[in-house]
Amino acid sequence: MSYDYNCINNGWLNIAYGNGVFVAIDFSYNKSATSTCVISTDNGKTWTRHDMPNGEWDNIAYRDGVFVAVSDTSNISATSTDNGKTWTQYSMPDRDWYSVAYGNGAFVAVSNSNNTSVTSTDNGETWTQHDMPTGRWTSVAYGNGAFVTISRNGNTSATSTDNGETWTQHDMPTGRWTSAAYGDGVFVAVDYSSSTSATSTDNGVTWTQHSVLN
Repeated sequence: MSYDYNCINNGWLNIAYGNGVFVAIDFSYNKSATSTCVISTDNGKTWTRHDMPNGEWDNIAYRDGVFVAVSDTSNISATSTDNGKTWTQYSMPDRDWYSVAYGNGAFVAVSNSNNTSVTSTDNGETWTQHDMPTGRWTSVAYGNGAFVTISRNGNTSATSTDNGETWTQHDMPTGRWTSAAYGDGVFVAVDYSSSTSATSTDNGVTWTQHSVLN
């Protein structure tokens, strides 16, 4: 199934997998258009469209039967318990939530401008706001008992071992770090302004820079 790019959205911005389904969310600058997601049950070969609450959805995460999406420009979250077919909207503190991750019984979202994080232990229905070190936090990931987030400026990371309630700031190599992931004992961050990556094996406390393209 295919859609007219100009009629449906301004591009699919983020994707998550869970319960045998891929769910992708759109980021629409057209305020009069209905926000949408698309779901695929055949590994991305075909997609089905479903409506979402209006919002410029920026990031999506999954845990135990629940997809949770956060918005970059609205103080709302949206949750789906039926694999992205229907969504329920909930209030969030403030706005500009750029990334969300799940771990240790909690969803944690970080802001690109507000030096804050939010935590939800009830699948995105209610959120509690917490202070963070200064930074434009662009991506958060969970692994090895810690949430680790990276900043697009300031060459810093921040680590939380209490589900986003308190954070400790650490130095990173010079870069504009935009996305982070965890796997096999390693946090890996990538830089959108150069062909470099950074790795940490101690939950974001120390980092080693690498070349992506030799």
